[in-house]
Amino acid sequence: MMGCALGLALGVGGAEAQEEQREVPLLWSEIQPSVGVDPEEPKDREVTVVEVLEDDEALDPAAADPQGDPPTAESAPQHAQVDVNVRVAVHGAPSEDAPEAPRGKHFLAEASGGLTFTPGLGGAGHLLLGAGGRLAGGYLRFYAIGGLGYASVTGSHFDEGFQYEASRHHLDVLMGLRIYAPLFGPLRLFTDFLGGGSHVWSSVQGGTFGAYEAQGWRGVFVWGIGLQVRVTQELSVGGRLALRTAGDPLSELRDYLGLDDTGGLSVNLGGTVSWHF
Repeated sequence: MMGCALGLALGVGGAEAQEEQREVPLLWSEIQPSVGVDPEEPKDREVTVVEVLEDDEALDPAAADPQGDPPTAESAPQHAQVDVNVRVAVHGAPSEDAPEAPRGKHFLAEASGGLTFTPGLGGAGHLLLGAGGRLAGGYLRFYAIGGLGYASVTGSHFDEGFQYEASRHHLDVLMGLRIYAPLFGPLRLFTDFLGGGSHVWSSVQGGTFGAYEAQGWRGVFVWGIGLQVRVTQELSVGGRLALRTAGDPLSELRDYLGLDDTGGLSVNLGGTVSWHF
């Protein structure tokens, strides 16, 4: 709501003068002609005139009548010197000197690191870039994201008295969609769907056949869900749980030896740091 304050100070030279303040409600249309403000301002706003009197005599009460003329220098006692200072403050309207409101962030860069769990144990992480935002009138935020992911796992298996060791290393090229849902305060829930290609280095060794190694590109799909806390306008930290499935050049050998019964599925758990800009 717009409001304005008009200060009218009356000063006299008496050393023994007492100070008195009185608030008088007036219509804006009554004040505007006297103070010479912009005639385009609304005429139906109620304002308050604060009279500061440094004399035992008050202004003529007729000057404070809401239906009469506003107090002016002519309506004051003849022996009083009147100084009129006008200050108009419009609340709720933009000002040239007012700081701009923070703008929404439409880009993000994220780094993640953590562990991979399958029948073996390893590490996982990703680097992502994204762009997006909230649709007009919507609640959710949508980001198109893409980047690189890494996952590695090493495990061992005993079969008929022989020990086999298997390892896989994946370098993923990913693209997909992330959706943010604000919960309360700075806490946000998110989920993402990513797909692409994975360059896999796979090896199996042990038993009576020595070692096998193979590499190649395979398809990969990742579904993630997590929570983030918006620490500042630019920084978020949180955690992410992801299910990841990818092929393996040695999948048939693994199946034959009973090394992997997950079908290429692994679980990634890690922390995230996101920069919004």
